[in-house]
Amino acid sequence: MSIARNTAYNLAGFAIPTVIGVLAVPAYLAVIGAERFGVLALAWLILGYFGLFDLGLGRATAQAIAAARDDGAEARARTLKTALAVNLGIGVAGALVLWPVAVLVFSRLLDLAPAMRTEALRAAPLLALSLPVATTIGVLSGALMGAGAFRDSNRISILSTLLFQLGPLAAAWLWSADLAVLLIAAIGARLAG
Repeated sequence: MSIARNTAYNLAGFAIPTVIGVLAVPAYLAVIGAERFGVLALAWLILGYFGLFDLGLGRATAQAIAAARDDGAEARARTLKTALAVNLGIGVAGALVLWPVAVLVFSRLLDLAPAMRTEALRAAPLLALSLPVATTIGVLSGALMGAGAFRDSNRISILSTLLFQLGPLAAAWLWSADLAVLLIAAIGARLAG
């Protein structure tokens, strides 16, 4: 295991999606408009903060699987199953908190045009639904890291993040710029990743 090579994989896994994300902003603004992009970016930000509901379980899974390297596949599988079940439960609990928070933010805290407010409120359940997906992906990523599969983990991360960033843009271009469509595309991209 080469520390330099694994560090390079991790840097690429961070840098490539970041550059693509920055380059995609002008396209988003052109296709869905500034107000809708602002609401979408806020939804992603809310999801990012609520992604902390992972409570470090993804990293703990990586450590536990790495520590159980000599214990056999069955021990590692039990660790992964337990982590997935706990994180899915945490994600569902977080979604139950996120949904009313999103409704509060979209209905009371943001100064949105009436049509955009309605669209954002209609998309709030989808935003909440994406949280269990995000927390589960954190555990799966941790399992790959724990197994020492840094290259594979970062390839998946890059692909998943690119789909997450560009999928909603493609959906807006091909179907509709409605926030519900954008969030469905984002959730679908995460699941595909």
